[in-house]
Amino acid sequence: MSPYLNPLHKVLILTPDSVASTFCQRLITYYLNHHKHTTLNWHELINHFSENYIVLLSSLSASQQSIVARLSQYRLSGINLPHNNFLKGCDIFFKKKIVPRRCSFETALSLSMRVYFNHPLNVYSEEAFKEVFYTTKPSDIPIEIFDSQLRHLERHYVWVDSKFTDLIYVSHEDLIFDTDNTLNNIFGYVSDDLNLTELNKNMFLYYRGLADKSEDFKKYEEYRDSSKNKFPLSPFSLSAKKFTLSEKISKVKNFNELYDYYSSKTSNHLEVVSKSDLNKRITQEDKFFGLS
Repeated sequence: MSPYLNPLHKVLILTPDSVASTFCQRLITYYLNHHKHTTLNWHELINHFSENYIVLLSSLSASQQSIVARLSQYRLSGINLPHNNFLKGCDIFFKKKIVPRRCSFETALSLSMRVYFNHPLNVYSEEAFKEVFYTTKPSDIPIEIFDSQLRHLERHYVWVDSKFTDLIYVSHEDLIFDTDNTLNNIFGYVSDDLNLTELNKNMFLYYRGLADKSEDFKKYEEYRDSSKNKFPLSPFSLSAKKFTLSEKISKVKNFNELYDYYSSKTSNHLEVVSKSDLNKRITQEDKFFGLS
């Protein structure tokens, strides 16, 4: 490749779901396109599987655009392919392997709510947000559901650590509360006219009817609409945050029971979480979004 050409970015998001990974993936796509790197969001990498993993990896290698894709262990279970060879190929091809990481207790809580309440994985509009938010009535989450999501998380992090190298772990707090600096630290591009942190905050408030669309939001919509015309098969709409941690606690009646159950578990992949940690997270989140 000529040294005068923009380098192609090859980015893989490794996710168990419910860690803002879709939001992360689409923001990275926007960020790279803004910085003049034509970038396609392949969304779920395994959705592009057709004949065999060699064909898929060949398609990736032939791309003339930068690529942002995502991969989850549980989505591989229904695909008949030599997983180890495919994952080795992905580990070599993708130069940035990003692992969004949030408090394991809150992640398991979010996953359990999605299963129990039958929520969609993501919502992409004001109407979809309101349908989920206002129809979710306070309920008890069965321990069996919560336990299955904890085991799902453990399997995910064991899989990530054992199958991939040179991982970039990104905390949920940095991704949400300091988006611009987080992406700048990973990719190295700085722009005075791009404010992803404020875009996220305004989206949150707009969907709750607490703010009008900001200029950052309108600018993103212009990018989304023009990109859809160029790449109609690539997803661009940003996902909206369904619940803050304080809102989750209000929706889960047996929150203390689930917390006690989590605290009784011993695992190298499930960190210790105190009630003080959760209270600090609630305070930080509510302050960031202007709810307190």
